[in-house]
Order: sequence, then structure tokens, then C-alpha cells
Amino acid sequence: MRRTLIRAESDDFKTFSEPTYVLHGSMNDAPDTDYYTPAYHCWKDAENAHVLFPTRFHRTEDYTEIQVAFSRDLYNWSIPMNGDVIIGPKQTNGRKSHYADLGMTEDGNGNWVHYFASGRNGHHGHNAPLNGKSNELGIYRFIYREDGYTSLHAESHGCITTLPRVRAKGLKVNADVQFYGSLKIAATHPVTNQPYEGFDFDDCVLEKIDNNSYQVTWKKPMSELPADIGYRLKFLMYKVDLYSYTLDDYDEETTDTFQVPYVVGCTKEER
Repeated sequence: MRRTLIRAESDDFKTFSEPTYVLHGSMNDAPDTDYYTPAYHCWKDAENAHVLFPTRFHRTEDYTEIQVAFSRDLYNWSIPMNGDVIIGPKQTNGRKSHYADLGMTEDGNGNWVHYFASGRNGHHGHNAPLNGKSNELGIYRFIYREDGYTSLHAESHGCITTLPRVRAKGLKVNADVQFYGSLKIAATHPVTNQPYEGFDFDDCVLEKIDNNSYQVTWKKPMSELPADIGYRLKFLMYKVDLYSYTLDDYDEETTDTFQVPYVVGCTKEER
């Protein structure tokens, strides 16, 4: 029997809803893997985005590491990056015990700071120092750019298309454009994926807001996009990390239909 993360709701801490699984071992995990200490965070300034920093315990090798998981509804969670860890022995010079703490701070420079407990040069369940070394038990921190837990990375040319579920009057993107890199965005027809007039890649202008974000404008305002059939956002990237996009001044009447964007790839010829 392995430890797993489950979720139940209560208004009085006496009666609870039927427990549901949140995270447990998958086919990508070894059979001796446990999940516990979820370290839940609500995504800053978001109503329908949530983050976990669960501990993954490898019983046979006796060490723990920290992963990151995301959800829109608190029931369905996904671990990105093919299950790669964010804090583990490789990141901490061999220390074998790691647990994420609760809470997040901002450093004033566009970064989000999380903390984790780490220690033991020996194994997770072994309190004595290994080979005479100090356990180095302490509280450490890991730093992300705003909205920067993970990104779509284009080492060279890349393209991705999303389908927003709300109408909006403005668009911001959180992206890291490398030297000689470029990012262009088009608003396209939801079926043909062809740019609307005035919303093509060449019509796109990115204005730097701060260290992380750009304001996106086209020749025409977003209010002129068709309200009946909607639009897609088509991102053309070269040497770019795309972390997030934010729809500003969106139509409140459409928020109930907002979902995780449907992703459509495109070929080199379509670009």
C-alpha cells in the first residue's frame, strides 16, 4: 500500500464529502513511489488555477524529492515536464530529504519565491550524517519569475495555436525572448486558422511592460474581433520561452465557459 493524495470537502470539519484521488503513482513512477505533503497554493490573481508542490518518496532508495502539479478544478491534476523534479538530490548536492513549505512571497522584481525544507546528506530515514558530513538541515528557497513555473520553449522556430473561451479587450504575454529571438501573435479564424484582417503576425506589436510581460496590440483593437464565432491566438516563436498569456477586460458573461485552451499545432507551411 502506497501513500497517495486525496481530496475531501467539509464545512464544519466533522462531515466530509467522499474522498477522491488527487495524485498517486502512475505508469511513469516506480512501484515503490509514494506521494504526500501536497503543499497546495492558489495561483496568484487567478480564480481557476491551482498549484501543488507534492513530495515524491522513493522507498527503496530512501529519498524524497519535490515535483510541481497544476489544476483548473482541484480534481484533475497534471504533472508537466514528463515528471521531472524541481528539487531533489541532483539540485541540492546529494541531500536526500526535501519538503515544500506553504506560502509564497514576492521579491518586488517580478519573481515569486517559495521555500522548502531540505537536509540529510544521508538518506530520508537516516538521521545520522553520512561519512561525517553535516546534515545541513535548513530552510531554502526556489525562485520563479511571475507565472513562471513552466514554459513552452522554442529553441529554434515554433508555433502553437490556442482557443480562448472568453472575449477580451486586451492581451498580455509573459515571455522571455532571447537575443535575436522573436515573438509574433496573430488572431485567427477558429476553423480555418487564417488571420483576421488587421490581426496578422505583421500587424502585431509587443510593448514591454516590465521584466516579464509585454502588452500585445494589432492594427485593430480586439473589440473588433467577431463576437459570434470567436478567435484563436496563434503564437509564432523563435528562441522564446512562453510562460503565460492574460486576457484583459474580458466579458464577464463568458467567464463560466472559460476552459483550458484547446491546443492545435501547425506545420512549417502554415507558418
